[in-house]
Amino acid sequence: MTTTLTFNLNTLRPILAHAVAATSQRPTFAHLSNPAYWKPGVDPTARGWVEPGDIDQTKLQASVWLVKGAGIGIVSAGDPQQASEDGSGGPRTAFAAGFDPVRDADCASRADALLGRDEFTESVDAREVLRLMEAAPHARTLRIRVSAHKISIAVR
Repeated sequence: MTTTLTFNLNTLRPILAHAVAATSQRPTFAHLSNPAYWKPGVDPTARGWVEPGDIDQTKLQASVWLVKGAGIGIVSAGDPQQASEDGSGGPRTAFAAGFDPVRDADCASRADALLGRDEFTESVDAREVLRLMEAAPHARTLRIRVSAHKISIAVR
């Protein structure tokens, strides 16, 4: 099944700016468990991954993360983490339409129904999103299509 998530570009702009301006990026579990991103000579744990400090930052691109938890949103992968506007201590998040846990009742159960019960973080190239926005200057939304094996992005 394919799901399309819609994000407001005005809400995303400061998150994209933070990701691109950051001098380092926070790695996802996919980075921690992939030797292609490790510094030379690093030994993984018995479970097969390394610590964030063992990641070669030159191999990480400026990214935003598509995250699923209590809702579905996008945050900057830039390090240090971008603070939320409300001072809650969490990251600044642009939520998909209908998937903000504060505004949208039962969004957690709807997110589980659409994308499964597991929480996840999927990295998206922030510069690619900016290129799409520049190519469509009148666009208002970012659309992310998610299927079991693929994520695609478009602006409209």
